[in-house]
Amino acid sequence: MMIKKLIAVLSAVTIMGTGAAYSGSLEGFKNSFAAETSAEQNETCKVMISVKAVNEKLPGELKAKLIAVKGEEKTELAEWSPADTDVKEIGDLEYSDDVSYRIVFEGAPEGFRLPDETNVKLAKKGSVDKIVIIGFSNTRFPGFTFPITNGDELHFNRRYLYSTETSKAIYNATLGKEIDEAYITDDNGFRYVNDRSDTNSAFVVPDGHYKAYVKPAEGYRFVKKYSGSALVFNDMENIPIAHFEKDLSEGIEFNVKYGKADQALDFCIEKIPSDEKSCSANVSVVDADTGELLKGCIVELDENFTKSNGHLRWSTSDQNPVKVDALYEIDRDYCFKVKNTPLCYEPCVENEFRFEKQGEQKEIVLKVKRTMTDKEAAALKTVELPKEDPVPVDSEHCAVTVGYYDMKTRTAVKNQKVSIVEYVGGKKADSKELISWKSDEEPVKTVTDIEFHEDSEYYITFNDDNIFKSQYNNSGRIKLYFSKGGDTEKIAVPGYVSGVAYVNAECYQCTYTSSMKEIRNINPFNSNDDILKSAGVYDDNGYRYSFSSALSPYALGGGALPDGDYTLKCVPGDDYRFISTGSQTAVMDMLMKRTTEDNIIRNEENGKNGMRFTVKDGIAEQDITLFLESVPTAETSCSADISIVDAQTNEPVKGIHAQLIGGSINTNNILNWDTDDTPVKTFDNLLYTKKNYGVKLFNVPECYKNAPTCIAASFSFDEYGEHKDIVIKLEKAYSLGDVDNDGQVNSVDASSVLSYYSKVSTKQDGGYTDSQKLAADVDKDGSINSVDASKILSYYAYVSTAKEDVKTPEEYINTL
Repeated sequence: MMIKKLIAVLSAVTIMGTGAAYSGSLEGFKNSFAAETSAEQNETCKVMISVKAVNEKLPGELKAKLIAVKGEEKTELAEWSPADTDVKEIGDLEYSDDVSYRIVFEGAPEGFRLPDETNVKLAKKGSVDKIVIIGFSNTRFPGFTFPITNGDELHFNRRYLYSTETSKAIYNATLGKEIDEAYITDDNGFRYVNDRSDTNSAFVVPDGHYKAYVKPAEGYRFVKKYSGSALVFNDMENIPIAHFEKDLSEGIEFNVKYGKADQALDFCIEKIPSDEKSCSANVSVVDADTGELLKGCIVELDENFTKSNGHLRWSTSDQNPVKVDALYEIDRDYCFKVKNTPLCYEPCVENEFRFEKQGEQKEIVLKVKRTMTDKEAAALKTVELPKEDPVPVDSEHCAVTVGYYDMKTRTAVKNQKVSIVEYVGGKKADSKELISWKSDEEPVKTVTDIEFHEDSEYYITFNDDNIFKSQYNNSGRIKLYFSKGGDTEKIAVPGYVSGVAYVNAECYQCTYTSSMKEIRNINPFNSNDDILKSAGVYDDNGYRYSFSSALSPYALGGGALPDGDYTLKCVPGDDYRFISTGSQTAVMDMLMKRTTEDNIIRNEENGKNGMRFTVKDGIAEQDITLFLESVPTAETSCSADISIVDAQTNEPVKGIHAQLIGGSINTNNILNWDTDDTPVKTFDNLLYTKKNYGVKLFNVPECYKNAPTCIAASFSFDEYGEHKDIVIKLEKAYSLGDVDNDGQVNSVDASSVLSYYSKVSTKQDGGYTDSQKLAADVDKDGSINSVDASKILSYYAYVSTAKEDVKTPEEYINTL
């Protein structure tokens, strides 16, 4: 009888109109801070306070209070429940040097982190301070000895460099000492505060767009590019020199996704260098004959830095002269070098000097001599490399095209002997010259009849393999990568002299075990033949460039290249591979300090497809580095396949961002994956036994209990060679049709849906939680209406009479 009555009601309600739409989003951080700010008042101030939790609900028992402090006297001005209040506005605040205002909390559960107190900042009468205070939980997860933060931590770094003539040290910059202010704001002008705001590093904010601000105290400044301090930060903290070109006075804009910032938030502070305690150099480049400032040169402070991001250099086309300050060391050699010059000038010039005492300011004038007139330069006969590939005479022979020219003038090199040599049986002692020619007679030579022998190696040599007979740095022995008859090569040898700007294109072998960490450059002096089958820098016409030193010109490393677009290509040996995000080696600290996270993430792709880069004015600003590791074995590593599925359907759950943690892994953006692209993530090189690994999930769909962030799995290995299939099953946060969550789908649920529909149809609050909305929308069309109630009632009638093999609500409703 009840069923019949409900059906009649359903029919009547259906006439009322279309279904009420609802938002399917569940609990999560809501950026609802754009509350309108009332007009500033002349005499009093106001504060707008929003308290939010990252990836979880605010505790209902939490209470917030605004306290006025005047001397020893404290007065409570307001108390509210942050869980029930999106933005708390409190006005009519007295502005006075004698009164300050603080926000404090009571009732926070254990493990929920909030600042002990937050100061309201009022600069003048009529000020409005807008504050978002972020709370987050530290949860102890089974198997982990340390608490896991619900929200990931971005790093808001404020670092202070203390420099003297004899020492340098970097510390955290202190509010009220080296810096006056440090804060993060969102697009609505709210500044963000949390329990770690003053730690100078970790900071928890929800995903979104922000700007970070730091204001140096009086007498302090941001470190600038053209200073000795920039080199110190690069050397000690691996901050690229290019970072110091930014105008940090306007702050750094950044985006946060899954708790991570999309760029470094590094604010480097130092005392403004004084005339008495530091030195400086005003560096200019001029024409030696006319004294006029010369454009088109690259100037560099020679510090013998090996880091590709550590060169203090500039183009005189952009700035000339340049003042370099914060040079504190005396009785040491400084050397400014002109690395690249225009065509008509000598290739490089340098000026070495010392400061004798603190406070010296030197005028360094680098005079570059002309070597030819513009008319003479226009008449030069340049060498052109043919685009077509060489063609062997038959399948038993190999072919090569060799172009040898002066890199600066692109003219033929004079009086140099070039040879192709075969090392019979791979032995230099049994070498024989196959062909030779003079470089000025044939700057470009194509040889098509090199007979291939499988056990031989083939090389291009210069001046009978005597590197001391050439004025050029890179005219040494070049290996030809012939593996079978019919193979071809194209080799470019742009000869350059010492002192020109270098490009670093390198490949490193990384070794990471539970007991050892090592990273080393791959070159002929550490037996690289088994590590790399081939390696080289290629232009878009397929020429491989001999560009590093004459001792190992076919190896990777530092050397000069003509301006243009290139690709670094490496082929690992059989027992080696490019490091990928499926290997724990990717987060080895030595590796992460040598390059960027983005470069590590793209390392496998760059290795397989080739790493593109551009040389301009002799310089490549990119980090051109590839990383290899040994192929993991059962004796050296463990492995795991990780998938995330719906507990009921066992289907992969899309839209989740996952991160491997634990296992001595530092916080990182590298061992991550998205289930849209990777339903099963394979880690084939996990290095620790007897230590717990975990999987942290972000952006879990709101229909699951774990939403939106959780630690979803913990596992460990007993011994090397173990493999684990980790299947993370996510339970739904609701049962379809069971609106009141009592474990049954019945007439009470149908009646509840009708009541909700009736309320929202008349613009009232339906009173459902997000989970109840999902449970009520049984046909999953985004609306909750009489149709859903009818289907719930129909299922109730079905289960009331079914005896066996009872269908689930999903199965039954799909048949309607």
